[in-house]
Amino acid sequence: MLGGRQSDAMAAASAVEMIHNFTLVHDDIMDNDEMRHGVPTTHKKFDMPLAILAGDVLYSKAYHTISSKSKLSSNYTTQLVSKLSKTCVEICEGQVNDIKFAESERIPTGKEYIKMIEKKQRYSLRFHALWEQYVQKENKRM
Repeated sequence: MLGGRQSDAMAAASAVEMIHNFTLVHDDIMDNDEMRHGVPTTHKKFDMPLAILAGDVLYSKAYHTISSKSKLSSNYTTQLVSKLSKTCVEICEGQVNDIKFAESERIPTGKEYIKMIEKKQRYSLRFHALWEQYVQKENKRM
């Protein structure tokens, strides 16, 4: 799939999906959304504290999946965890901008809005590309 082991690809895909869902749970809380894809949001179905914890668990399990489920060397795993952490910070920066835009009377410029969207949503593409790069490098070493 990525020029490497299927188990490594599955670990990457699982981690990205967990990060994606953690951001959705927390975004729904911040926006006080009641529905997502036609079903009640986590905090509406359960309650706020459980929804926050559910998002936190997804975030933590993403890192656990990368560090324990792949067979990549510790050097590459460390690099992936570092890049994923940086990506999560960018997601949070995008969310901060989203909240500020919603609270402000000033309409953001097109450039500001695009930057916010990119930070919040391009992370999965960046991380998949990064994972593929590391897996291919690792396979060349084998």
